[in-house]
Amino acid sequence: MNLAFLLLNLSFQAPQPQYALLSECDSSAEVLAQIPQDTPLEIRFAIGGSPTCYSVTATVGGKKLRGWVTARGLDAIAAFDKARAEYEREAWRPVVVAPPAPAPAPAPPQAVAAKEDPKASKTAKPVKKVDM
Repeated sequence: MNLAFLLLNLSFQAPQPQYALLSECDSSAEVLAQIPQDTPLEIRFAIGGSPTCYSVTATVGGKKLRGWVTARGLDAIAAFDKARAEYEREAWRPVVVAPPAPAPAPAPPQAVAAKEDPKASKTAKPVKKVDM
């Protein structure tokens, strides 16, 4: 009974879509393999166009194949596009720069003279003001 239910259930499940792994960035290129939607891919880069081509490495039957995919329906491609879009948003976000610290106030002339000649402040005599 359970076996019959399992077989019946499997017969009503839609087959998982397959996507072409191409030898070149061209929809008419040789198909290296058909890969399911959830195939883990190493995506090296993308070439924009119509459609966008993604340079990938996929493991198919235990063998690593390097090729191209144009299907955005693959899980790894969707994640790649989402990460790329987020990176672009962050790259164009304005950078907040802290204002420069205020310059220190200038030292009074007596302090400058003392720094230049430490004895100058001790030996200098006050000048008397003369009224005219």
